[in-house]
Amino acid sequence: MSTFQVSDGTRIAYDRQDGDRPPLVFIHGAYIDRGEWQPQLPALGGRAYVLLDLRGHGRSDKRGYPYSVNKFADDVVQLLDHLRLRDVILCGHSLGGMVAQHIASCYPRVATKLVLADTSYGVRSTRLEAFLTDVTLPLFTLTPVAWQAKLFAYQLGKRSSDAKEYVRKVVRQHTRDQRNYRAIWKAVTSFDGSDKLREINVPTLIMVGALNKQTHQQARHMQERISESHLVLIEGAGHMLNWDNSEQFNCELLRFLAERS
Repeated sequence: MSTFQVSDGTRIAYDRQDGDRPPLVFIHGAYIDRGEWQPQLPALGGRAYVLLDLRGHGRSDKRGYPYSVNKFADDVVQLLDHLRLRDVILCGHSLGGMVAQHIASCYPRVATKLVLADTSYGVRSTRLEAFLTDVTLPLFTLTPVAWQAKLFAYQLGKRSSDAKEYVRKVVRQHTRDQRNYRAIWKAVTSFDGSDKLREINVPTLIMVGALNKQTHQQARHMQERISESHLVLIEGAGHMLNWDNSEQFNCELLRFLAERS
C-alpha cells in the first residue's frame, strides 16, 4: 500500500500495478474499500491498474467534512496527476460510479473509457424516490450506526458468501466513527449527476445486477443519455454484481477493454 496527500492534507491510500496497457482505475462503493475488487484482479493478468480508498474509507484519512462526490472525484484526479497517469479507464461501483461519472463529465481528458457498475446518477430521480430519500434521512440519523452497518452488510452479501464475509468485516469498521459514517451517506444522497450525463463522451459500459431491479430504470436512462454506451445485465447478481457473478462481470469487462475506442 502507498499513500498520497491531496491538496487539503488528506492522505489517500492506494495500490498500483504497472503494465503496458492503459490502466484501469477502480473506485469502490460506499462503506467498503479497495478490497472490493479482489474478484477482478486475477482476470487482469499484467494489465496496469490502480486501486484506491476514497477519503473516509479503508486506509485513507477520515477528514475534510463535509464529504461530496465532487470532493471524492477531485481526490482521484489529484492522485492520477501525481502518478502521471492519463487516458485511464475508470471503473466505478455504486458510489464509485457516481465519482466516475463526475470525473468523466467534468475532467474529460482523464479517461478514455468508463465502466459504471450498478450505480445511479442520484437518489432523487423521481418524485417517489425523492420522497423516500427525504423520509429515510431523519431515520438514518436516529438509528444506531452499528445496526445500520449490520443491515448494510447483510443486504450486500446475501447472494455470495465471500461477499458477505468481506462486506461484514469492512463495514463493521465504520461503527467506530458515526460522524464519518453519516458524512458518507450525505455525500451519496446529495449527488445529482443527471444534467451531466450527456457531457460524458467516452465509450461507456453500464452493468447492473439482474436481481437488483431498483437500479434498472436509471441504468436505461444512462444508456439513453450517454452517447457511446451500452447496457449489460449480470445474471443472478444483486448490487455486489462483481462478486455475485464475477465470471460474467469479468468477461464483460475484458470484452469492453478489448474494443477499440
